[in-house]
Amino acid sequence: MLQILSGRHPWSEIKSDHYIIGMIFQGCSPPRPDGHPAILDSDWNITQKCLQSRPELRPSADEVLDLVCTRTTRTKLRNFIIFGEAGVGKSSLVNLITGDQLAKSSSGAQSCTLQSTEYPVTFSDPQLNVNLFDTVGLDSPTMNNAGYLDALAKAHELIVSLRNRGGVHGLLFCMKAGRVSNTVQQNYKLFFEFLCQEQVPLALVVTNLENEESMVDEEQGTY
Repeated sequence: MLQILSGRHPWSEIKSDHYIIGMIFQGCSPPRPDGHPAILDSDWNITQKCLQSRPELRPSADEVLDLVCTRTTRTKLRNFIIFGEAGVGKSSLVNLITGDQLAKSSSGAQSCTLQSTEYPVTFSDPQLNVNLFDTVGLDSPTMNNAGYLDALAKAHELIVSLRNRGGVHGLLFCMKAGRVSNTVQQNYKLFFEFLCQEQVPLALVVTNLENEESMVDEEQGTY
């Protein structure tokens, strides 16, 4: 459970297997990942009970299942942040996911999003409902670019504000097809490595593929 929620193996901060074995023999449990948004207090309580050295103190499989089901029904909406350069199609992605023209989009390179905008997405199954956050377009990451610094500040404010709403559960990184520029690399490092400390799952969304050769054989349905 700890690995599923955190995305890391227990004791991942310790590189020596021998040291880990020694910690287990001493009765120590893996530490709780600091500030991880996906791990609630109730999750940690369940994990601690499951790690009891005496079997009779551990919850049964049915008890764990009940606790997990209860967690699912009371968990807040998951928050997903869409980021990338200006004009790569972040707003169009919001409209594609929601099935509606909620976000203003443009085919040009000018950003249509001046600040982070929240879009609640609902499905027939309430457990699948999420919040999408369309962020400010991040262009050339130069320190003398006032627009970039303003976008950076707003991105940081968004992530801080989501800490009281369950945290950030996923990143959707938008980029146009073609060469991976320095700006694309910097944006990836900024959001995934710096702002989210490599603790949040990331999915890559490639746009502007209209003129690319299809990799699918439409007749045979194969690649």
